[in-house]
Amino acid sequence: HVKMQILKLAIFAAVGTIAHAYTYHPGLRSPTGLSVKPIQAASNTPKERKIGLSRRNCLVLGSAVLYPNAALASGRATLDQASDRYLPRISAAGSVYKKEVYKAISSGDSGLILSLTQPPRGKTKADKQSADGGFAERAASAGAFSDERVLTAMDLYAAAFSDRKETAKTKDMKAEVARLRSVVFTWRQLASKGKMSGADLSKIKALYKEGGDAYNRYAFKANEGLNIKMKRLDYL
Repeated sequence: HVKMQILKLAIFAAVGTIAHAYTYHPGLRSPTGLSVKPIQAASNTPKERKIGLSRRNCLVLGSAVLYPNAALASGRATLDQASDRYLPRISAAGSVYKKEVYKAISSGDSGLILSLTQPPRGKTKADKQSADGGFAERAASAGAFSDERVLTAMDLYAAAFSDRKETAKTKDMKAEVARLRSVVFTWRQLASKGKMSGADLSKIKALYKEGGDAYNRYAFKANEGLNIKMKRLDYL
């Protein structure tokens, strides 16, 4: 019975970590009042398969490649441990969003958009000869604002605010990650055309505002109610 209980908790923890951005404004300090509305995860459509991985699969792959022990995040790690592990990557991503991503979006640079959001490379035969199975190289190949490098970390940090039962805070945070994931996916979809049309350029710029807004709401919700000694996320 004890073994079965442990197995159930491990499975719950693994499932809990798999979840389905506001323009840069230096004066922004509190996004209070901004709406939070969950969005449905997209299905693995032919277009998604042509571009790459579906959103759900991106999260699973990101967990496996960049966070090999991610399945234990909500069940084993304390909030302090989750903060130490994921906040540096999430904070760095905020800086990337304000600088590199802004540059790529404002200039309509398809190549840079794809590079910043690219998933990690797949396994190769050479990886088998590597001491770590090619893990380090594959992790490093993920774009600076890719689903696997950034959004997976945001989901896992959100999961740290829950234990056996997913809390409203975790759900709200994951809803913002889902919005941001939708933004990144659409950027890649449009940028994969090569030269984007005027309508495409307007779309990616509008999505930049939407994505930043979601990031700020995520940060607000993450910081809400934290002990004064806990690390906090800065807004964009």
